[in-house]
Amino acid sequence: APAPTTSTKTSTVLTVPHNAIVQIDLRLLKSQGGDQTQNLMGMNSVERLNFAKDLKEEGNKLFKDEKYVQAAEKYEDCLKALRYVNMNVQDQDAYYASATNDEEVNEKVDAESVAVDQAEVNQVNVAALNNLALCKFKIGEHNKAEAAATLALSLEPDNPKSLFYRGRARTELGNLQAAREDLIAAIEKQPDNKRAQFELEKVEKKLSSQAKTEKKVYAAMFSS
Repeated sequence: APAPTTSTKTSTVLTVPHNAIVQIDLRLLKSQGGDQTQNLMGMNSVERLNFAKDLKEEGNKLFKDEKYVQAAEKYEDCLKALRYVNMNVQDQDAYYASATNDEEVNEKVDAESVAVDQAEVNQVNVAALNNLALCKFKIGEHNKAEAAATLALSLEPDNPKSLFYRGRARTELGNLQAAREDLIAAIEKQPDNKRAQFELEKVEKKLSSQAKTEKKVYAAMFSS
């Protein structure tokens, strides 16, 4: 009779020093092409910002091809990457679990200290949020379009694009008074914005029609 077969499994045991702080980041973003992944924690601040800008450009190309769902995903990835730009290392011990020597730890900490232009970070953030709002509007997700534009306005309260995109989303959601306020503000910032003027006229007509309907209802209530 043949001898019974046996299988052996080997396992790797990871030994972590006592009181060591281990940080594992699993939030990986796909780079151009979709086959390779980039771990943002392995980049310095400038590299993270450039990576975010590349993602935004990929979104722009998809938008031009009218691939709004895919473009929105790229803008969302861009925004995720931007959250890492100003992530600083507060404790060098956080690196000791994975580093092989003190020099490697110091290199990682130094990489985190690379300065970036915060105005540029904010500009990319607002642009990505505005583009995301536009994509969400295009695919009929008006709540998400409003939310993205609102986030953009939290960073740049007077941004005319953000005001217009939020106003237009609110029009579709039936929040006409708030839409009117956004559109008026957008036109104040950009008096030649014909799209905002057209949208405002549409909102004014809806509000007027709404007021007439309510007037008739009240008149019927009191006449009965």
